[in-house]
Amino acid sequence: MSELHKITLKQNQYLSDVSLPIEKNKYALIKAGTGIGKTSMVMEKLSKNFDIIVMIIPSVLKVTELEHTYANSYGKINYHFYYDKNVPTEVDFKDKTKKVVVCTYDKLDAVADVLSHKQLDSTVLVVDECHKLYSSGDYRDEAINKVVLNIKQRKFKTVLYLTATFTSHCFDTLGLPVLDKIYQVDLEQLSLERSIDMILLQKGDQYSFISLIQNRLNLMKEKGVRKKIIVRNNNREKCERIAAVTEKYFGVKTLVIHSKSKNDQDVKELFSSQLIPEDIDIIFSTSIMDEGVNINNLDGDIDSVFVIGKQAHPEELVQFLGRLRKTTVPCFMVLHTKIDENHQINIDTLKKIYLNKNKKYTTRMNKISELLAEIFDDYTFDMYDEERQITSIYKRVNLLNETFNEFSGAKLFTVHNGKVERNAASIAANYYRMDKANCYANFYYFKHRIEELLPSCKVKYRLDYLTQTPSYIKESLNEEKELSEKAVKASIPIAFEIFLSKIDADVREALSLKESRILSDDDFSDQEMADGEEKEPLLKDFGLDILKQQKNDDRFIDKMVAKYDVPYHAATVDIIGKIALLSTVIGNLNDIYHIIETRQFDKVMRASKAYSSNIVVQYLVKRFYRYAPERYLHGKYRLTPIDAAKLLHDAIGSINQQTNIPFKTFIKEKLISGVKVDLKTKEVVIDPSKAANFIAKFFAVNDRNAKKPELRYLEFNGIVVGNYQYLSIAKIQAPYLQVPEEFQLGERIFNSMTGLFLSGSETPLTLVSQLFDEVDVFDDDMNLDQTA
Repeated sequence: MSELHKITLKQNQYLSDVSLPIEKNKYALIKAGTGIGKTSMVMEKLSKNFDIIVMIIPSVLKVTELEHTYANSYGKINYHFYYDKNVPTEVDFKDKTKKVVVCTYDKLDAVADVLSHKQLDSTVLVVDECHKLYSSGDYRDEAINKVVLNIKQRKFKTVLYLTATFTSHCFDTLGLPVLDKIYQVDLEQLSLERSIDMILLQKGDQYSFISLIQNRLNLMKEKGVRKKIIVRNNNREKCERIAAVTEKYFGVKTLVIHSKSKNDQDVKELFSSQLIPEDIDIIFSTSIMDEGVNINNLDGDIDSVFVIGKQAHPEELVQFLGRLRKTTVPCFMVLHTKIDENHQINIDTLKKIYLNKNKKYTTRMNKISELLAEIFDDYTFDMYDEERQITSIYKRVNLLNETFNEFSGAKLFTVHNGKVERNAASIAANYYRMDKANCYANFYYFKHRIEELLPSCKVKYRLDYLTQTPSYIKESLNEEKELSEKAVKASIPIAFEIFLSKIDADVREALSLKESRILSDDDFSDQEMADGEEKEPLLKDFGLDILKQQKNDDRFIDKMVAKYDVPYHAATVDIIGKIALLSTVIGNLNDIYHIIETRQFDKVMRASKAYSSNIVVQYLVKRFYRYAPERYLHGKYRLTPIDAAKLLHDAIGSINQQTNIPFKTFIKEKLISGVKVDLKTKEVVIDPSKAANFIAKFFAVNDRNAKKPELRYLEFNGIVVGNYQYLSIAKIQAPYLQVPEEFQLGERIFNSMTGLFLSGSETPLTLVSQLFDEVDVFDDDMNLDQTA
């Protein structure tokens, strides 16, 4: 049981002004609202008790912000900052000066590795924004698991967690050591009062909130004031489209903030100054602003905040509101789908039901992960090649993770220091998602959960029977969508030209290097030359190279495109990224072009992942190609939902026998929706509708009468999605697939499988400046005198 210590700060008092004993060899948590000085206390005061402070932060933006503030500080403390390419070395920790290390979650292993045992014993690990450990594991599980395992294995003897919001039952799913102390920090006098006004639009849709924004703008106009509105909508494309419409019709200037715009100059300036620029009227942002991006505009600067839809967990809402450090404004939460309004329910009883249900589900997942761990070393079966064994620990983990993630919503394993461990981050994130869904089941339960996190917040609910999306807004949104599609269509051939030009440049460079090596070594024998010949690179090799460079420099593709005169820069950048990704899973350019052209990218990437990593899907792929494949490829074969259920039943039974994976136990634990074990017959029973959905998701079928269960059937028009050449199953497909050797782009011909230029005219691409032909404009050592 954790000791709870309540601390009350007086007006103008901060956390560093009070005595807060952080004991060595203990696990403690500080729960304190934003703006109270948690970070300053760590950076400036905590070193009194510890020789080394390692503070890990989920956001690169926050690390760079602290670097900007403290990097040039001198005195008794040395500050080190590690993120992206910045990594620690033993030299950084050789002297005995007290040190504060600030790094992103993913750099913790690297920091721990360069610290001696003695240094680790005198180090405090500070986990900032610790709620991210249990909320972000669905897309950050690798980095978060490193943090969790370092703590569980007690590599750091002293750990301090920091957060403005803390949900204990979510934290418990991580399986971390019990907290020794919890410091609850409150203010004696609240300077800011928060409120959430939930509005259910009875006649509205997902865009009707635009009318509510227009109302706020009209009110400001009547009063003769100009204030700013912040809109949180966790959909990047919608943010872009709605911003364009509001600028067009309401005469305002907008700024859109999301993962792909974070390097735009206006966005970087906002992050740096922590102020919304004077000329901006409306901010449209995804959840990126939840992570340590504070807004320090004063009370008179901001009019209101809009949160759209049921996408935000109560924790995220409170975090988002907390980013408004110096202003109290109304927050409108706009829904267009129903939420239960029953106020007679017992909230405590309802909460207990939800938490018990979610806890039982998570407990069952942990049980299954333990069972699978026991047979993990024996699991070497390759579904596509029964004569071969899978020896790679990473491939085995990937196969089991992707299979069970599809069925249960969580990856079960991770690899840490060469050992298979429970994927605590992914399992916790699955629990968090279920908890979020519960919060939107009933308004009064939602209200209760907000008030638990922020007791002073006033939460109200009202029905809106009038607001709809005006017809001119709908037409404009459709126009924006059409313009976007037009931009994409026009950019496809240009993007392919740039991608293929990169291949051509890489090949020329490789040949030049090879020739120079041969010329510089007279003793290079014919046999050595023959031995040194490399296999002709495939599309996948070039795609992986681009993705690797993009990972190291998130503006790499942007710079590729910037060299050329293109009509739609952003669309071209996006398409090249998709071409590179597709080239790692699809074997030829003709297929890749068709996928991009027909907007099938997401579907194909999802299917390709299943073909390479989902054991059940792999079984079905092999079965379809092995037994009478012609009926699927050419015969418009029909499969009823009942037949689909039988097919999945056979798949599960066969996999259970061939691999020893305890599928039946997994089903008994009720971890697969639509699949159960009959208590009387002990047989696996599969919901026909769910089975049909599964087949339709991963195979080339037309789902006929999908909304009429009694008439529904799946009509095959091939086997795999799009009948494309998937690299993971290329050998199985080979006898039934004719892959064109050439790819034609305009008047130019390329090798379809390597991307090498074969014949035709010169590239139609136009360089922005001839300078690009002659020098590398990004070369720091360039001598401008020689290029004049």
